[in-house]
Amino acid sequence: VEADTFCGSVRLAVETLREQNPDIQILFLTPIFRSNWSKLNPENGVGFSLREYCQAILDMSEELEYRAVNMYDDIFGWDNYIAGEGLTPDGLHPNGMGHRMMAMYLLDLDAQSE
Repeated sequence: VEADTFCGSVRLAVETLREQNPDIQILFLTPIFRSNWSKLNPENGVGFSLREYCQAILDMSEELEYRAVNMYDDIFGWDNYIAGEGLTPDGLHPNGMGHRMMAMYLLDLDAQSE
C-alpha cells in the first residue's frame, strides 16, 4: 500500500486499523463544507477540490467495506450553509450549535441503520 496518495493513505489507515483490531467497525466522516476553500480556492496545490476528496472517501467505502457519511453535502453543503451561516462563524469550524447539528444527524443515521 502506497501512502503517498490520498487514496493510498486511506487504504493504509483502514488496513492498519483492521490488523490491530480485527473486529473494529470503521466510520469515516467526510470533511465539512468550507466557505473560503469552496468559493475562493476550489482546488488545492495539487489540483484537487475538497469535494473530490470527499467523493474519494465515499467511493472507497464500498471497496474497503467501511461506513462513510457525507458531511460535506448533508450537513454543511453550500445549500445548507447559506441557511445555517451561524453554525460555522468563521466558515470552517462549527460552533456549539453546529456540533449539536452534526451529532443529531449522526445519531439519526445510526437509529435508521438499526
